[in-house]
Amino acid sequence: MRAGLRTARGGQETRFSRKPAKAADVPARIRVMADWYAKLAVPGKEHTILPGAGHRSMYEQPERFARGLMRCASR
Repeated sequence: MRAGLRTARGGQETRFSRKPAKAADVPARIRVMADWYAKLAVPGKEHTILPGAGHRSMYEQPERFARGLMRCASR
């Protein structure tokens, strides 16, 4: 099982790192999420950034969002 997707503006689609990318979401939410995500004990978790998408990436970039979900589901 992999964790959900995170969105950000600019750059390429990337996996989550300890230092979050510049996010399109509210910065306080990103910090809380990053702390929670670091503590989440899920084998093979993955955190993906969708450049140019905001908080509702599944509606703003549905094709990219679906590709990310399919990639996670296929592993």
